[in-house]
Amino acid sequence: MTFREAHKSFHATETAGFEVLDDIIITGTFVHTMMTAGATLSAKKIVTSDGSGNAIYASNATAAHAYKVIGMNDNSANSGESVRVITEGNVTNSTWTWTPGSALYLSTSGEITHTVPTTGFALKIGMAITATKIFIRIEAPVILA
Repeated sequence: MTFREAHKSFHATETAGFEVLDDIIITGTFVHTMMTAGATLSAKKIVTSDGSGNAIYASNATAAHAYKVIGMNDNSANSGESVRVITEGNVTNSTWTWTPGSALYLSTSGEITHTVPTTGFALKIGMAITATKIFIRIEAPVILA
């Protein structure tokens, strides 16, 4: 049984070509959830949840974020506005210049880097498919000394 089939039998609703699974939406290229921005957010940054369940920038320098990274916010938003957070899948940004095939890691302030962090925690958030396209898949963090 596929992921979609398993969840269809559990409160899934078919809507205009995508499935709404409670608060998780599966499209053809990525999985996302909707959140409320807890601060002003620029698009294409890595986010976590604040104590109230709102999206804020994640940072590998903040120990409390290590196991709580949710994904990448897809749109810019002011505090209190809705933000789509991609939890897994393909994301494209014409301004990126990644090295295809390379791993990508969380840095500070929601930024993504090719460089493996040496302090805080290392969190692989995905890999570059092309210079302008990445695949998001949040892995388990490695706590650094």
